Amino acid sequence: MKLISKKISKLLFAAACCMICINVVAQDIHFSQFYCAPLVINPAKTGNFNGDYRFTGIHRNQWKSVTVPYKTFSGSFDMRINEAEESKGFLSAGIVFNNDKAGDSDFGLTEGALSVAYSFYIDKDKKNMITAALQPGFAQKSINYGNLTFDSQYNGDVFDPSAPTNEPFNKLSITYFDINTGLHFRHVNEDKFALSSGIGMQHLNKPEQNFFSDKVTLFPRYAFDLNLGIKASERIFCSSIFTLSNAGEIY
Repeated sequence: MKLISKKISKLLFAAACCMICINVVAQDIHFSQFYCAPLVINPAKTGNFNGDYRFTGIHRNQWKSVTVPYKTFSGSFDMRINEAEESKGFLSAGIVFNNDKAGDSDFGLTEGALSVAYSFYIDKDKKNMITAALQPGFAQKSINYGNLTFDSQYNGDVFDPSAPTNEPFNKLSITYFDINTGLHFRHVNEDKFALSSGIGMQHLNKPEQNFFSDKVTLFPRYAFDLNLGIKASERIFCSSIFTLSNAGEIY
């Protein structure tokens, strides 16, 4: 009886895994050090920094143990345009570039976008600031079917790469227009602490993407972030950063 119970448990576990795998949803690019890709998290972070210009770059090499590691890169540049001491706000602009390659098929994403943001102070001391931004861009997804193998290419004894795949490959790449937006709040008290928080929304226009005849909608992704910094001494400033992101029902 114990042996039968173990077999039943294994079958139920395998069935549960299959059910879970059926409901798989693709993800946007993401990083553990998300604070190094501010314009990816929230377009309203454009111009939200201390300085004149900002360059950022981050690279991820994931799952080296598999045949082909997943490689992701993101880079951006942003700056404040018309900031003046007497003004109540200023305009900022920036660009962001993302590239991602995944697996044996070299399934890739290449996208570029332009960020335009406006920040305005809500108090006379200019310690509290709200930023709104819009980030339009274009994205291309591609796949290399030549590196893949299919069961129809096995003739029963050996693998025959010249045999037809019997797969309805219609496209090798797709291109779509994408719009991102965001809001951001920032409070700065140089003597005590700094607080910033915002929410970014990617794929506002719900672009459609498909390699086959069926159309697949890219649902909006929301990203919330919170950054709290406390000045412990003249030389020490402690900072904690938190983010939560979801797309559809995926967190």
